[in-house]
Amino acid sequence: MKLRSPALVAGLLCAALAGCSTPADRAATTAGAAQPTASVSSVADLRIAFFTTSGNDYVAAGITSAEETARELGVSLDVFDNGFDTGRQIDQVQTALASGKYNAFVVEPLDGRLLCGPIRDQALAQGILVSVTNGPLCGRDAENGDGTREPGTITYVGGQTPAFWEQWLAAMTAAHPDGATIGLVAGPDIMANTTNFYAAADELDPAKYRVVARTATDYTTAQAFQATQSMLAANPEIDVVMSAYSGMTQGVLEALGIRAGSVSVYDVGASGWATQAVRDGRLAMTAALLPASEARYGITAIVDTVEGRPVPAHVDLNALDVLPANQPFITRDNVDAFRPQY
Repeated sequence: MKLRSPALVAGLLCAALAGCSTPADRAATTAGAAQPTASVSSVADLRIAFFTTSGNDYVAAGITSAEETARELGVSLDVFDNGFDTGRQIDQVQTALASGKYNAFVVEPLDGRLLCGPIRDQALAQGILVSVTNGPLCGRDAENGDGTREPGTITYVGGQTPAFWEQWLAAMTAAHPDGATIGLVAGPDIMANTTNFYAAADELDPAKYRVVARTATDYTTAQAFQATQSMLAANPEIDVVMSAYSGMTQGVLEALGIRAGSVSVYDVGASGWATQAVRDGRLAMTAALLPASEARYGITAIVDTVEGRPVPAHVDLNALDVLPANQPFITRDNVDAFRPQY
């Protein structure tokens, strides 16, 4: 599914990313995506709070994209960095609400369940326009498609739905039809993406695909290196490692050392490093994450709402036309058709 975008937004994306189409080529948005009523009459009146985090290249690229998009669209944007601290993110939202300064939020939740009340019961009740990115609110992380959007918010912008993780694991099983012994390297346990990763792994046929270890990390290379070393020492029979973020995957390959040639590694992220590792044959596959597009759509959804344009209930980052054949899985066959966003 290609997503319709107004001419200005399409121009911004095409300036930043390879392979964009013209606005006329982009398909219509999802019908019936109920939008809240804008509380301001002009984009110039928007004051947006962007609740995100820091600590890796993915989120850094998202912050840069958000700031660039805000400047290009002429809207005010303040970034609230929680440093991967759930309590701090909730405090930041409460502080922003109490200040009365902001009429729009872009929310990248660490824990969508804990953040549900402050957003659904307070921000939306105050008429604040809200778009959600990266992880759904209010327990909707188990949903796909339009079900990822919390009613009252404008849209959910994200790609790491249950269907995405199931398809990623299915690509691994297709490449290992005789079975595999698997280790999983994930991000923080509180993240919806980790929950969905583990849930998809639980659906593998246990007679052929044995998940013998799973470890949660802080998404850093150093912690993934240490976790993978421990995992391999305890389970030397592992022949497949699945890593949920390219920054972690660098640590995975370092930990594998001389075993790298005998262990297949599957990555999520498609960073510049990861795409080169696919070219070199060090990674079996990577799956594209699009932090620049994610942040841009989060902000442009708010702008489009104010200007009366329809917005899809779910902006599916796995189906954008910046991806090879509008799908996120990157192998040696299509890696040269993809431009990393971080």
